[in-house]
Amino acid sequence: MTRDDIELYLKAKDRFSYANVVYALAVLIAAMAALTTFFPSLHDYTKYLVLAAFILGTSTYGAGSYRYVSRATLLKILERQINADPEALEYIAQRKAR
Repeated sequence: MTRDDIELYLKAKDRFSYANVVYALAVLIAAMAALTTFFPSLHDYTKYLVLAAFILGTSTYGAGSYRYVSRATLLKILERQINADPEALEYIAQRKAR
């Protein structure tokens, strides 16, 4: 496992990092925007909530500041580790054969 892989793992593990909190907040605001479409009295606020969710969601992807670690990135790290371990490959081959 390389040092970069370990750093990505530690970033993903930190649930309360800036990027993870902002990303969760953006998802919450987007859900609120979806709910406001069902209430006619709150329908005017939908566009503002969508805009706020977009701004928060994209704020973690600045130039050179990749803070959020995706599931796909973590799966790539795991796949590299499994491919480097003969025992793990043998176990996976046995599991697929069943």
